[in-house]
Amino acid sequence: TAYEIPKRDWSSDVCSSDLLERVEVVRGANSALFGSDAMSSVVQLFTNRASRTTARSTSAQFDAGSYGTRHAAASASGAWRQLDYAFTAARLSTDNREPNSGFGNTSVSANIGAPLGSTATLRGVVRAELGRTGTPGQTLYGRPDLDARYEHHDVVGGVTFDQQVNGRFHQRGTYSV
Repeated sequence: TAYEIPKRDWSSDVCSSDLLERVEVVRGANSALFGSDAMSSVVQLFTNRASRTTARSTSAQFDAGSYGTRHAAASASGAWRQLDYAFTAARLSTDNREPNSGFGNTSVSANIGAPLGSTATLRGVVRAELGRTGTPGQTLYGRPDLDARYEHHDVVGGVTFDQQVNGRFHQRGTYSV
């Protein structure tokens, strides 16, 4: 399931790619496919997804490094009865070298799909990014504020109904927040 990144300034946010299957950049005006805001290009994020024929799998990872850097990730995917699912969570934190330059980011993703009869499916996707970043260095005049922080809490979710009516007609309805 694809989601268009909302229009906003992402220069101060960090989007983790841990939970993504792939990222696609569609260049050029694509307003017919993605709406009137897609005047120059579209970036699509595809979350991890299992199928009902995929074997169950789980994975975990832990890394550590200098300056208190720690990275942990875990995921599970597979099928249960008629549902296919993919869940992933990841955490990255570091203190960095400079005072008040710590960084922490937590990412969580869920993708669940179910068939509705033989020709239709219903799929739900949720992705959340929660982060906190220190702001080291001068801020205009005077001493740096060692308590200054930037926090972001971004959540995107959606539900998609997909149906192959016959060999020539396919319909899809999507609602996302």
